[in-house]
Amino acid sequence: MEFITSQDLNYIKQILRREPSKKEVKILYEMLDQVVIQRELLPSRYVDQLKKYPSPDNLVVHYEIRDVSSESEWNHPCYLLRKFAIQGIKPIQFSFIWLFRPTKTCLHKLDRFEKNKINIFQTKITHHFNDEVFKKKSGKVIAMGIGIQDIDFRISSGQLIGWISIPKPGLTYKHEKKILEILRIYGKNATGYMLEGRYGMDLRKLITSISPLVSLKISFPKSYKKGDAFIIFEKSNQNTLINSISKAGYTYKNIGEVSSNRVHSFDFGDGKSKKWPVGIEKMSLHRKSDLKEKIIEQNISSKPYKRYTLLNVLKKMIASKIDLINNTTLSDDQQPYQVMISSQKTITDDPNAIYRGIRSVTNVVRNMVCKGSKIDRLILLTGLKDVNFLAGQQEAIQSFGLQPLTKTIFTDMLPGSWHIISLGRSNLVNNIKPKDNNFISLLGSLKGELANSLYQDVTGIHVGGNANDFDGTMEININQTIYQGLSSNIIKKVQTISRGGLSMALVNLMSQFNYEFGTKVHISSKLSEEELLFGESFGAAIVLLDEAKLMEFQRICMANGVSCSTIGRLQEKKELLVNDILKISNNLLR
Repeated sequence: MEFITSQDLNYIKQILRREPSKKEVKILYEMLDQVVIQRELLPSRYVDQLKKYPSPDNLVVHYEIRDVSSESEWNHPCYLLRKFAIQGIKPIQFSFIWLFRPTKTCLHKLDRFEKNKINIFQTKITHHFNDEVFKKKSGKVIAMGIGIQDIDFRISSGQLIGWISIPKPGLTYKHEKKILEILRIYGKNATGYMLEGRYGMDLRKLITSISPLVSLKISFPKSYKKGDAFIIFEKSNQNTLINSISKAGYTYKNIGEVSSNRVHSFDFGDGKSKKWPVGIEKMSLHRKSDLKEKIIEQNISSKPYKRYTLLNVLKKMIASKIDLINNTTLSDDQQPYQVMISSQKTITDDPNAIYRGIRSVTNVVRNMVCKGSKIDRLILLTGLKDVNFLAGQQEAIQSFGLQPLTKTIFTDMLPGSWHIISLGRSNLVNNIKPKDNNFISLLGSLKGELANSLYQDVTGIHVGGNANDFDGTMEININQTIYQGLSSNIIKKVQTISRGGLSMALVNLMSQFNYEFGTKVHISSKLSEEELLFGESFGAAIVLLDEAKLMEFQRICMANGVSCSTIGRLQEKKELLVNDILKISNNLLR
């Protein structure tokens, strides 16, 4: 409880009007650990108080971090499907996000294992990989389930609360199947929550589910475990629901009710009732002062540096595998939801941490748009303690208006790394093939930013000049332009300009059509050759379109206040040519 302060303890004492027990303080901390940690690491305006997460179509997302053993098996029981079953939801998609590169044997073994277990639920499975990770025999996997809550059960005063004891998940999902059948029958009059076996964590689920106008009266079982369930239901359904649970072979007990009082009443398994006023969780508002931005001067190397040709710089960039946005997917079927993950280890003492935090979110948003998807849910799983990087992420989330759809989760299971997982549905059906003489247009402008760039990383050359910046309004406008152009089939292909600048954007654009055409680009600019080719103007993008669609596309750009200029064409000659200063064959790019 390292983040509990004397101010917190005074607040608890005042609102309880008595001295809290050590057990109560521990349970309160357990209930609020996420917001208390955020309070320590984030500016106050970004602290994520206990809340529900609304999203389109009542989207429900659950996750768990799993360990894979060297024998290609899950190291522990898996509860992901149970979380859905107890809510009466049949998940539509499971996505496994691999944080290491598994062997083919490992991947296929676990894929078959999961498919054999969930085929009765008709849940689709996708696997997602990141080329930046190493191939190993064991490691961690983020397992994520996606479902739709199609029944709106409102928790209100007078409803009962029950506890069901359920055995741990086994080799089959028989318990999940039984519970799902029961809860789906009574779905209009009941809901449930899988328990974590810890008072605070389980109270968090309940308190975020109820209106602030009602309270809870609960006598927790003397002993209960992870995987058990709390269910809330109408009194009129009590006998039939309990009979169904008993027939399924499970132990059931009434443990409380929803009340209209302004005070919670909890018995934490010791026979002693504790009164907690409604709103006691607002303890998390008592926080330290806002973050003061840390400024670290860059050390400009005075050592002589090696000279590189423009072509050699590009080759080094291609070899560095700089794309950290992961959308490599293995799936038998078209997944209902687009899942995209950005992952990276922390960079210690990063002088540009705030900006990198902003870009980590902004790049995911832009790449989702390039797939024709808007974001329905954004999840930040982080083991970082870098206050500047974290503040940058939250700044971007606020700029895009994603706070209601974003959940930030701190976990000690992923030390020193961060993972941004975005979910969205794409209605994009864009199979338009590129053709010779198709136009390449630039959205936004090139400003030649080389500071803290990939160019600097691969050459060791520290260059002054234009600094990286973030224009949230322009980012949104360009994203809207791309989305409209894709959904109306005007844009054939789109590529963001990010790490590596224009040169890497062109290479990545060509890879989208397997280098079947060459690219000839000419840009009139006062930038130096290095700034033009490698400057990282993150707010810009390049698009491919037919000449006949150019006027229509320019109208979309004007409506969104985005500059657009035609900078080149596809050509039959299979080479990349930029301003006669960079020339490289497609065969070499491959």
